[in-house]
Amino acid sequence: MEPEAILSMRAPNRAVSLALSAALILAWAYIRLVLFETTQFPLTYALPLLVCIWTRDRTALWVMATTFVVFHAVKVFALVPPGTLTPGEMAAEFGATVTNIGVGAVAVHLVIGLRARLETALEDVRAQADELRAQGEELAQQNEELAGQAEELSQQGEALASQNQELETQAGEIRALNDALQGRERLLEALLDMARRSPTEAEALQHIARATAGLFGEGIAAVAVYEHGAEGPVRRALATMTPGTVDPGRLPGEALVSHAIASNRTAALDDVALRPDLVPEGITAAGAMLAAPIPLGDKVPGALVIHAARARTWVDEDFRLAGWLAGQCGRVLLALRLQAELREADRRKSEFLATLSHELRNPLAPMRYALHLLEAGREHDAAALPILQRQFKQLVRLVDDLLDATRLSSNKIQVRKTRTDLCTVVRHAVDGCRPDVLTARHALAVEIPAEPVWVDGDAERLAQVVTNLVNNAIRYTPAGGQITVAVAAPPSEAVLTVTDNGAGIEPSDLERVFDMFTQVGSPGSGGLGIGLALVRGILGLHGGRIEARSDGAGLGSQFRAILPLADRHEPPGPPGLVTPVPGATPLRVLVVDDNEDAAVMMGALLEKHGHQVRIAHDARAALTAQAEFAADVALLDIGLPGMDGYDLARQLRAATSHPMRLIALTGWGQVADRQRARAAGFDAHLTKPADVDAVLAALRTTEAAGDTHA
Repeated sequence: MEPEAILSMRAPNRAVSLALSAALILAWAYIRLVLFETTQFPLTYALPLLVCIWTRDRTALWVMATTFVVFHAVKVFALVPPGTLTPGEMAAEFGATVTNIGVGAVAVHLVIGLRARLETALEDVRAQADELRAQGEELAQQNEELAGQAEELSQQGEALASQNQELETQAGEIRALNDALQGRERLLEALLDMARRSPTEAEALQHIARATAGLFGEGIAAVAVYEHGAEGPVRRALATMTPGTVDPGRLPGEALVSHAIASNRTAALDDVALRPDLVPEGITAAGAMLAAPIPLGDKVPGALVIHAARARTWVDEDFRLAGWLAGQCGRVLLALRLQAELREADRRKSEFLATLSHELRNPLAPMRYALHLLEAGREHDAAALPILQRQFKQLVRLVDDLLDATRLSSNKIQVRKTRTDLCTVVRHAVDGCRPDVLTARHALAVEIPAEPVWVDGDAERLAQVVTNLVNNAIRYTPAGGQITVAVAAPPSEAVLTVTDNGAGIEPSDLERVFDMFTQVGSPGSGGLGIGLALVRGILGLHGGRIEARSDGAGLGSQFRAILPLADRHEPPGPPGLVTPVPGATPLRVLVVDDNEDAAVMMGALLEKHGHQVRIAHDARAALTAQAEFAADVALLDIGLPGMDGYDLARQLRAATSHPMRLIALTGWGQVADRQRARAAGFDAHLTKPADVDAVLAALRTTEAAGDTHA
């Protein structure tokens, strides 16, 4: 048989292979163990092993070989009659036979593997032959196709030669167009740069309109920039390609502009004649229009409108370019307006500093003169002391307003709400304003109901609201005017109204008067422009609001402070206004302040009220004084040289065996300062210049003045 035929003989399945192997094992067991009486013919074991070449079963091969070794061992060592072979002969016989069986098994194993590889190689050869035949047929077909394509390419070559000539012509046109576009880009950049540097919005918009007209080029009659107004679009800029060819008053497009602004999308008409409803009567329509909205932050304040002289199909590039130019309009306007705002802020800052200087100098002048009177002799005390008290009070009010303005701008104003009678708060606040009302020669009417009007509020802050509103009325009302303060309680709200017949407010300023550092009209006696802003901020923290009303300049004004009413069933809380608690027992008081004048004057004041005082100007001297003096109370400044007041408080606590009250008396009055003082062990915190009654009350009890910031 041919090798290929031999290799292609099919192997039996696994069941037949196992059955055949078992039969051969049994047959050879009978032959070798029964028929052959001697141990000769060891090669006879190789015959059944050769059958495994046909079955290709390596497992059966090694099972048979192992079994034959066992059979031969039984034959040699168990069945051969005793004395037939010597032990050496038995071992030699067994070894030779085992070697032959092993060699035969290995040889058959290798032949099986070689046959498997040959069969695999033969299968690969067959597959490659089939593939080569298929490729040959495919190549023949491709050869025919290539012949056809060669003919087509010959024809296409002639066409390409013609197209190449056309492309060269087009390339020249593109180069010319590119040069034109570069020139337009340079023009656009120059005009946009001029727009950015323009001092006014009108000039900037005019530059952009000219840039747009030049960029769109031939066929454009005009470019306009519109701003959204209360009664419709208002044209802010206009550029025409040929001056005199367009009547500025007869351009259509306001309806299209309104649509673009309202929808915040670019709108276009290829032929205005098809939409006569968009063209006002009597106006000659341009051929085509495109309106792109101008973005300004999250608003759309206007639109950029392009007028074509004839009907025109607007393409995507037109929409893209118009949108980009409108965006440039928005950026230029935003930059200019940010510069309108920065200049205005700088102007307001300058005005505020000038006003602050003026307001601070006003009380200082009479205070200086009063001090000269006091130096001249005691006969002038009666005239000088009231002046000093009034002007000092004015200075304190200015400083407090400035501090509150800072707290308001940083959201650090705190209110401590309790159930408070608004009527009581208003009475106390108005009583404090009466001297200023009399000085300005105004008539003051107070209309307060007999029954309490309960609100959830901070009595001190609400009193500040009343004071600021009354002082505002005093300042803006000419001498001899009428001021009315009234409290009412509609079903769900408490309303405080302050009315005057003074300078009045223009309608455009009714909201602006509540902005920080803003003054309107011609104030009679200055002011910092922060009082009404504080009123709005304080009322907002109470869940309330402030409203301004006026019929115009010279017709007076009215301010309405509105607060939600408190729960009628809730019991009244503790009084919000601090009443000083005088003490009867003299105390030993240690005063520590690096400002020698302040320390000496505070010491003299406390001694006048019967207390024993020891003064120190730094922490080291304070600790030495306390070791000798054993003070009951210490008034400590915080900003001491070296060791500050917080560390001094801790050391005084550690060095003092008896109970001792610590009171911070400092110019630092923010919420964080009070919290830090509590953490350092202070019992109370007073802000300079503290009210005398508050200081005396703080010597006795924390509750009386622990939150004082006079």
